Amino acid sequence: MQAFYDWLWRLDYPINLLMGFLVFFLPLSKKKNWLIYGIIGLICLIAFWQIISIPDISDDSFFVIPIYIGMFVIMLGIIYFTIDIDLKGALFILSCVVSAQHITYCITLGIINFININLFYSNWYLLVNSLSMVVVYLPLYFFFSTKLHEDIEFTNIYLATISIILIILIEVVFSISQMQIFLIQDLPNRLFVTTSINLSNLIFTILIILFLYLSAISQRRKEENLATSLIKQKERERFEMAKVTINEINIKYHDLKHMLTDDKINEEDKKEIQETITNYKAIIQTNNVGLNVVIYEAQLKCIELGIDFNVLLDGDYFDNFKAHHIYSLFSNLLDNSIEATSKINDMEKKRISLNIKLVRDSIVIILKNYFVINPKFKKGIPLTTKKDQANHGYGMKSIQRIVKLYGGAFTVSTNKDVFSIKIIFPYLSKSEK
Repeated sequence: MQAFYDWLWRLDYPINLLMGFLVFFLPLSKKKNWLIYGIIGLICLIAFWQIISIPDISDDSFFVIPIYIGMFVIMLGIIYFTIDIDLKGALFILSCVVSAQHITYCITLGIINFININLFYSNWYLLVNSLSMVVVYLPLYFFFSTKLHEDIEFTNIYLATISIILIILIEVVFSISQMQIFLIQDLPNRLFVTTSINLSNLIFTILIILFLYLSAISQRRKEENLATSLIKQKERERFEMAKVTINEINIKYHDLKHMLTDDKINEEDKKEIQETITNYKAIIQTNNVGLNVVIYEAQLKCIELGIDFNVLLDGDYFDNFKAHHIYSLFSNLLDNSIEATSKINDMEKKRISLNIKLVRDSIVIILKNYFVINPKFKKGIPLTTKKDQANHGYGMKSIQRIVKLYGGAFTVSTNKDVFSIKIIFPYLSKSEK
C-alpha cells in the first residue's frame, strides 16, 4: 500500500494538471488525432516531472523553477494539439488549468496548515488534495468551462501571455517561498501569518484568471456590437434598394395597364402583358412597405431556386411596426429558410410556408420548411451551420433583438425533417394605438 502512495506522490503534480486539463478539454471541440497527441503529451509530462526527484534538484529553487516552466510548456503543447483552438486560445486554457491547479493547491495547503502542517508530507495530503480537486474542478466544469467556447476566440494574446507569466510567478516563485515560511515552526502567530499568505495567494490567482476571462467577454461583446451595427446598416441599405425596385415595378405595372388599351399592340403581346399583371397582383400588399418588399424579394429568390413559396396573410397587422424592423425580421427568417430549402433535392419537400394570422390579441407568425442538415440548438436557438461561427449567426441574433423590441416571443422546433419557427407579438388595434 505504501508503494502505491509513493507512486502517487511522484505523480501528484502531473495528475493535478491532467485533472485540471480535463475540466476544459471535455466540453470543447477536439482536433484530429487528439488521442495520439494526448498520449504522447501525457508521457512527456510524467517523464519530465521525474527530473524533480533527482537528488539535489528538488531542494534547489534554481533548478525547480525551469522544471515547472517546462511542465507548463508541455501542457501548452497538449492543449494546442488536442483542443480545436489557436495559440492564444491555448494560452488562455493553460492559464485556466494552471490557475485551477494552484487554487486546489492553496485550498489543500490551507486545510493542512490549519490541522497540522506536519501532515504536508504524509498520505493525508493526498486525501485532502483529492477532495480539494472535487470541490474546485466540478463547479469549474459546470459553471465555467462549458460556457467558454464563445469567448476563447476573443482572448487577447498579450493579456494571455502576461497572465501566464504572473501565474508562473505565483505558482513557482511565491509557492516555494510560501512553503519555506509554512515550515517555520517557531514563527510568531504562525497560523495567522501563513493563512494570510495562502489566502492572498489564492485571491491573486483568482483575480488574474477572472481579469483574463472578463477581458475576453468584453472583447466579444465589442465585436458583436460592431458586427450588429454593420448588419443593421446593411439591412437598411438593402431595404432602401429593394424599396426602390418595388417602386419601379409599381410604375411599370401602371404602364402595362395603359398598354392594354393600346390598339396597336397585337393579341399575343397583350396576353403576355396580362400574365405579367396577374403575377404582380400576387405580390403581398400591406400597409407595411417592409413586409411587402421582403416577401416580394423572397418570391423572386424562390422562383429562381425552384422553391414553392406559400404565403397566407389574413390581415394587415404591422402598421405600428417600423418598416425596416419588419424587413430585417422577415429577411433573416426567410433567408435562413430559403438557404435550408435550396439544399433539398426532393421537389415535393422543396417548399416554404409562411402563415401570418391574428389569434385573439396576438399576431402569430409561423414559418415552416424542410431541411437536410439537422440543426444544432443552444438554449432553444439554432446555431449557424457555417464553419466560421464567430462571424456568422447574427441573423438569429437580429431576429431575437427585434422580437424583444416589440415585446414578442418566439420558439424554434423540429419534427422529423420539418423546421418550424413561431413568433408571437402583442397586437394593438387601431383604437389602442
